[in-house]
Amino acid sequence: MPDSLCARILKAKYYPHGNLLDTAFPSVSSPTWKAIEHGLQLLKDGVIWRIGNGTNIKIWRHRWIPKGDKSVEWNERLVRHVMKEEDATETLRMNLSDAIDEDFPAWQPERTGMFTVKSAYRLAWNLKQPTSASSSSEADGERKIWRCLWKTNVQPKVKIFAWKLAHDRLPTWENKRKRKIEQSGIFPICAQTVEDGFHATVECTKARALREGMREIWKLPGEECFARTGPDWLLVLLDASDDAMRAHVLYLLWRS
Repeated sequence: MPDSLCARILKAKYYPHGNLLDTAFPSVSSPTWKAIEHGLQLLKDGVIWRIGNGTNIKIWRHRWIPKGDKSVEWNERLVRHVMKEEDATETLRMNLSDAIDEDFPAWQPERTGMFTVKSAYRLAWNLKQPTSASSSSEADGERKIWRCLWKTNVQPKVKIFAWKLAHDRLPTWENKRKRKIEQSGIFPICAQTVEDGFHATVECTKARALREGMREIWKLPGEECFARTGPDWLLVLLDASDDAMRAHVLYLLWRS
């Protein structure tokens, strides 16, 4: 709603001579505006310009090269002369429209070009992950490995627990310390180790004892699989298990 009073005030204060998608914002601003900037930066990361008549696009500044299209109407010689090889190759695959319309921005993570909060959340998550973790993502940002979790035959509360565990959002002593609820993040049972999600469900002596006892009844991954391999340790563990074993692992971690 660019014509609203609030939008006009913010524009006059923070970007009087530009627009939201093409403006460098000041470093000194209010906490409220900084929160807005976070969303705007995410929007910039996901927006791609669609070519119309070419009057609004700054080719060296805007993101406008998509993936997967094909075109034979470009001046290939000129494109390859002014661009890097990889950008030129992708540019020459783009379809050009016969209509003389203005250029317009679209939301690249969605095939329809329409912005959705769900796809913005996926983009924000993937941008925070290391390169190795992003390899398990599809073109639309959906991480294949998460589907293994949501399709596992366990109760919804166990799935939610596993999701929180994977994101380190359980009420562990360390998380309570970070939120100023507790003074120390040390696990009170062993009194030696900081209790995060991995320690509480895998490293703790009680968790180890539970695994050893349940191996007599359930088929579980080898003990070497219960390792802190990185931020995605839980997803790596689930990915290495079949359907039945995956359910057993989730129940085991939940009861730990």
